[in-house]
Amino acid sequence: MLRKLSANKDSFVPIEFKTGLNVIVAERADSAGTTDSRNARGKSTLLHLVHFMLGGDASKPLAGLKDAGWSFMLELDLLGEKVSVRRELDD
Repeated sequence: MLRKLSANKDSFVPIEFKTGLNVIVAERADSAGTTDSRNARGKSTLLHLVHFMLGGDASKPLAGLKDAGWSFMLELDLLGEKVSVRRELDD
């Protein structure tokens, strides 16, 4: 089970996962019209980060962060143990 995704930069809001199904949705202002986009809110980036943290390659959407000193931490349960993983994008 994923527990928490965080980063070394204050601009990244840590994400804490709950037991069960976690759904990623963008918040939408009450004043938003039917044609207002919900894009560029970070939903896909979150999925790319989880993929990267679990051993995948840094994908194109993360390429812009490579030279900026970003480091991410993922806490998860693995085989009954709590595990923390840290990866830097510039490696």
